[in-house]
Amino acid sequence: MISADQIRAGRALARWSARELAERAGVGLQAIQRIENGVVSVGSAKAETIEGIQRALEEEGIVFLPDGYGVTKRQP
Repeated sequence: MISADQIRAGRALARWSARELAERAGVGLQAIQRIENGVVSVGSAKAETIEGIQRALEEEGIVFLPDGYGVTKRQP
């Protein structure tokens, strides 16, 4: 499972605002903010919310490393 740190880092690599990630992931802005700020843990968030976030970032070329902390971006 991806971590809140990976979501923040992936969003930074994509150069997206939290609002843009929310729109592309099909989730609410508040959900993104609550996960990134640790108010809601990734483990307790709805599975479809995390899956939507991960899918949106991966479609942008973000690769989540298996250590739970790292991300990188595929080069075009």
